[in-house]
Amino acid sequence: MPSPKRKKTARKKKKVVRKRPTKSRAKKRHPSKGKPRPKVRRTRKNSEAKTRQLPIQKKLTEKLIGEAIELIEEGLPMDSTCAYLGITEHTFHDWKEKGEKYLLELQSDRGPEFPEDEIEARFMLAVIKAKATLELTIIRDLKSDEALARWVRNMTILERRFRHSWGRNESLRVESESIAPDEAYL
Repeated sequence: MPSPKRKKTARKKKKVVRKRPTKSRAKKRHPSKGKPRPKVRRTRKNSEAKTRQLPIQKKLTEKLIGEAIELIEEGLPMDSTCAYLGITEHTFHDWKEKGEKYLLELQSDRGPEFPEDEIEARFMLAVIKAKATLELTIIRDLKSDEALARWVRNMTILERRFRHSWGRNESLRVESESIAPDEAYL
């Protein structure tokens, strides 16, 4: 008996609708002006969305320099110092760079190109002095009579924060004989 043949049913192919890739959203503009919206931090409290303005410091002032120096002398890292002051690390390094440029131009015959960068130069010199003060404070603490309990902590700080002068100069030297690839696994 021949086997009964199955009826072929025509299956309908489903059309796959592909969505067009969405363009990345452009920055939303502030409604009153053509500037981007200010940065805000959103927090949830009692199921209500609240926003508050992030402190963004754009101008270097004597007060800001004083606060930065105090923080650096206490041993706060640069990223934490910047966060406390309300500036980005990029801004911090820009100010230092402007200060270095100002001091180099001051030593040249033609004088500084931008005299308003003098405050950045004072900032840069104050940061260098604050780092040196921190290093000196730790060294004095090492030499004190009660330093034995804090010796490991202080040396670790010196080794990590001031690598150029206090870091370990260990190098790894690897010597090997020439081994054929086949012999390596025998």
